[in-house]
Amino acid sequence: MPDFSKLYQKPVGEAKRPPTMPGMTAPGIIRQYEIVESREKKTPGVKYYISLTGWGPEAPQSWSEIDEDGKKWDYTRDDIDLGRRQFEYSFWFPVDASTGEPSTMGMYMFEQFLKTTSISWEGMSYEQVFPSLVGSTVNVELVQQLNPTSNRVYTSINKISGLK
Repeated sequence: MPDFSKLYQKPVGEAKRPPTMPGMTAPGIIRQYEIVESREKKTPGVKYYISLTGWGPEAPQSWSEIDEDGKKWDYTRDDIDLGRRQFEYSFWFPVDASTGEPSTMGMYMFEQFLKTTSISWEGMSYEQVFPSLVGSTVNVELVQQLNPTSNRVYTSINKISGLK
């Protein structure tokens, strides 16, 4: 078990605020996946967990943020360990309520993504394709958004595409 005694002896109030990732398009890798269901509508889907493997060319070398208390924080790329930052991206497959069949829109969007990858998916079922994407390299389009509850900016994936 790690020795947390040094951590526990630090004064409260001196923790550095974690930086928000800048918006950018960056390379990444799909680390894992899981079959999911949305909370409210029970829509089936697949969620991919993605780690960045590099910085996008448009990402700044340094930037500043103002926190909720008005304090200014200065950051550089060195303040972020890209390998430890994990993002999630989900594909949803809505079901037609009248027929109980999957809507083709979600399937079409997933197939459009597949076409950008190097995965050989012809003749495979979705069930077979989902795990085959683990380990694939992708382009990740990150955008910053405002959380209306906390009034804090966060970064999420807007779009992913494969790197062949």
